Amino acid sequence: MNLKHRTAITEKKVTQKLDDIPHPTLDATLYLLVFSITAIGGLVSYGAYQLFKPERKLAHKAKTLVDEHEDDHQHET
Repeated sequence: MNLKHRTAITEKKVTQKLDDIPHPTLDATLYLLVFSITAIGGLVSYGAYQLFKPERKLAHKAKTLVDEHEDDHQHET
C-alpha cells in the first residue's frame, strides 16, 4: 500500500466519523430556546416577587417602627 492510498483510507475514516456526529435540528434548537427563555423568565419573576412581596414591605415597616420605638426609649432614659 502506498502513502497516497493509506492517506485516502484515513481521510475516509475521519470523514465517516465526522458524519456520525449528530447535528442540531431546528426542532431541538427551538425547544432549547423556548425552555431557556421560560426558565429565565420564571427566575426573574420569582426574584421580583421575592423583592416586592407584601410580607417584605410589612417586615421593613415593622423594623422601622421598632427602631423608632427603641430610639424614643433611649432618649427617655
